Order: sequence, then C-alpha cells, then structure tokens
Amino acid sequence: MPAAHDTTNADDDDTLGLDDAGWAWEFLRRNLEYGTDYQRCHQAEQAGAPDAARMTEGASQRWGLRFPARSGAQRC
Repeated sequence: MPAAHDTTNADDDDTLGLDDAGWAWEFLRRNLEYGTDYQRCHQAEQAGAPDAARMTEGASQRWGLRFPARSGAQRC
C-alpha cells in the first residue's frame, strides 16, 4: 500500500500555488459523482448517442463547467 500523502508538510504540497481553477479541478476530479457523470457522457459521445450533446450540456451546467476558449462541441 502506498504511503499516505503528508498534508502537514508544506514542502510536499502539490497544491501550493494553485489558482482558483486549479483548486476547483482538484476537488472536482476527486468527486465520485462527477466521475460517474463524466463516464456516462463520454460513453454516450463515443457511441454516437443522439442525446449525447444534451447529456454533456446538462453535466456541464450541473458541475459549473465552462470552456471559454474551446470551439465546437462542449464536453463533460
């Protein structure tokens, strides 16, 4: 089993210097519900499901995701 991450040691903190978006991502990527939602959208998109775009838009709104620099279809 890997050693636990020592959150008391500032020299070993991967989160030092993160901006707001970085902090948001660190919390979001650990959220099991988000992971499930992402997988569902990704699978629908890969399968060419007719409602994939609607699912992705719903997930984006649910999780507060924005892609201001991205063109084309939005993704989870």
